[in-house]
Amino acid sequence: MGDKKIKIDEYKEIRLGGFQARSHNWWEEANPEESEEEEQQGQEWRYLEHHGVLFPPFYKRHNVGLIYNGKLITLTEEQEELCTYWAQSIGSPYENKEIYRKNFESLMQTKFEGFQLDKADFTKIKEYLEQQRLLRLNKSDEQKKQEKLERDQRELFYGYALVDGCLERVGNYTLEQPTLFKGRGEHPKAGLLKARIFPEELTVNLSTQAPVPQCKLPGHSWGKIVHRNDVTWLFSYVDSSIRKDNHKYVQFAATSRFKQMNDKRKYEKARRLKNQIDQIRENYTKKLQSDSIKERQLGTATYLIDKLALRVGNEKDEDEADTVGCCSLRVEHIKLKEDDVVAFDFLGKDSMRYNNEVKLAHQIWKNLKLFIKGKQPEDNLFSDISVDDLNDFLKKQMEGLTAKVFRTYNASFTLQQQLDLGGKLDGHSVQQKVDFYDNANKQVAILCNHQKTISKQFELTKKKINTKLECMKTYIQELEQHYKKKNPNEYEEEVQLEEGSQKKNSIFIKKFPGQHDKIKQTIQKTQEKYQKELKGLEKKEENKEIALGTSKTNYNDPRISVAFCKVHDVPIERVFSKTLRNKFIWAMATDSNWKF
Repeated sequence: MGDKKIKIDEYKEIRLGGFQARSHNWWEEANPEESEEEEQQGQEWRYLEHHGVLFPPFYKRHNVGLIYNGKLITLTEEQEELCTYWAQSIGSPYENKEIYRKNFESLMQTKFEGFQLDKADFTKIKEYLEQQRLLRLNKSDEQKKQEKLERDQRELFYGYALVDGCLERVGNYTLEQPTLFKGRGEHPKAGLLKARIFPEELTVNLSTQAPVPQCKLPGHSWGKIVHRNDVTWLFSYVDSSIRKDNHKYVQFAATSRFKQMNDKRKYEKARRLKNQIDQIRENYTKKLQSDSIKERQLGTATYLIDKLALRVGNEKDEDEADTVGCCSLRVEHIKLKEDDVVAFDFLGKDSMRYNNEVKLAHQIWKNLKLFIKGKQPEDNLFSDISVDDLNDFLKKQMEGLTAKVFRTYNASFTLQQQLDLGGKLDGHSVQQKVDFYDNANKQVAILCNHQKTISKQFELTKKKINTKLECMKTYIQELEQHYKKKNPNEYEEEVQLEEGSQKKNSIFIKKFPGQHDKIKQTIQKTQEKYQKELKGLEKKEENKEIALGTSKTNYNDPRISVAFCKVHDVPIERVFSKTLRNKFIWAMATDSNWKF
């Protein structure tokens, strides 16, 4: 095609030889009987073709030395690469984590004999990285335009797959760049190197009739070619640098019909559970007083999964983070208190701490007391059941029932219940309705223990907002003095909120009108803006450790939110980002009377 400039849609048509360039609205056009038949047969697609994956660039030397034991030394390429990764960590919470420091020191000792982290000064490398960051920020418009064009071309080449005559977006088509492993919490491998993935480690999946994508890394070739139409991944590999069985996949994007159909099935399954939940609860309640300890443990574990939204929990190897779920709880993770109160304290998924004190049914409290009797702190609480036992019991209650279905059901049920408490919300502003929705979603996040690590950016953002609030406060006082003048002059002042920044929002403009009525209006508007900014800051502080997005993305049936917005005249973009609107496009036509 040479240097011919073409539109994206035209490029798709040329690249795919005239095939249809967009997916169907499957929720409108899919044949339910055909989809169900193919699902039962395990067939996901009939034809699959794609262009492979994009490998990250190899490390390029910068030849900046390390100050070690007070002296500037020259590093080998391998030493420099590791030191650069460490310098990228400086200023983050990981820099001072004991396990992260210990593991990095051990890693460096494989390339630098006798290396001691406390003797190393990475200032020069950090300064170099900061210079590079500023250069990237200050690129000319022409450079930025050229880079965007190149990104768009890569997106067109790697970002789509041809599936049954339609284009579907590919998600993570760029393999991960080598770096130091971060992990969550006190992960035992934090600080070690996440190694580069080479083509020989990849298994390619495509149709038997499709051309094999070219391996773009010179001197290398794909490890294996398979033709599995019972799965939807394009590539699979094992990232063994961190964990020996760490399977990873290149899959379709969240906006693809595969992901969207799976989402809808997931939420429909949760709705089926709603219709059967009373019988299931009756079934596991009967087990709570069984003569069999195993039966009691099955009933008790299911209760905890249902009421506390706990995950099942699998056994961990020694090189994995000590995270637990229901079946892997140990005696040390719970404390029995008075009035049927139980305190739970353990590391859950992603090493996020689950710390909850809750009043449980009396029989559950009695059973837990029985299960810990005669055991040591490190002993399993549910010692007589396995993950398989619990999963088998759940499947007998309802086809396809898992702990995740319970979580999805409880999350969606809670959101619907919380939103129904609001009634008609007549007379409320859109912002008040959004605040009400956010608070309902927050209750779901608390139920599911959706937490996040406070980022270093949070304090910077907080500082910027406080600076702006102080400026607005001074501005209001100045306006009040300006109003008292007999003949006020009209003028403007600029205040630099962030020193050295050229960003538009780093400048606060004070406008002083020349008429008393306009000064009064300006005071009122500024006071309203001040209160809005202050409330926003309080909200950020209050939710700084709660991951409000997780429940929206993975657990709340999106149709609940769409129906709420339609009933209360709230623009959907006020509760769903563009990413979520695309992910849940199938839910956008939901009727306003729809209920979970």
